[in-house]
Amino acid sequence: MRMIDVSTTLHIPLDELVDAVGPEIVAMLEAKASKRGRAVRPPVVALHAAAKVVADATTAYEAAQFTAGERSSIDALIAASKGLRTAWRNFKNQI
Repeated sequence: MRMIDVSTTLHIPLDELVDAVGPEIVAMLEAKASKRGRAVRPPVVALHAAAKVVADATTAYEAAQFTAGERSSIDALIAASKGLRTAWRNFKNQI
C-alpha cells in the first residue's frame, strides 16, 4: 500500500465550534469545581471580606493592649493580614 501526504485547509466557523464543544467544556469546569467541595468567592468579594477581618482584628488588638490577651490578638492580626495579602494577590493576578 502506497501512502501520500495531502495538505488541506479546513474552515470551521467559530460559532459552530463553540456550539459543539461549549457545553462539554462548561460541564467539565462545573465537575472540577464540585470536586473542590467549596465555593470560590470572586476576588473582589474575598478582598473586601479580608479587609473586614483585618479591621476587626485591629479593633480586637486595640481593646486587648496591655492585657493577657494581647499576644493572641497580635497573632490574630498577623493571620488576618496574611489573609488580606493572599486576597490582594488573587485580586491582582486574576485571569
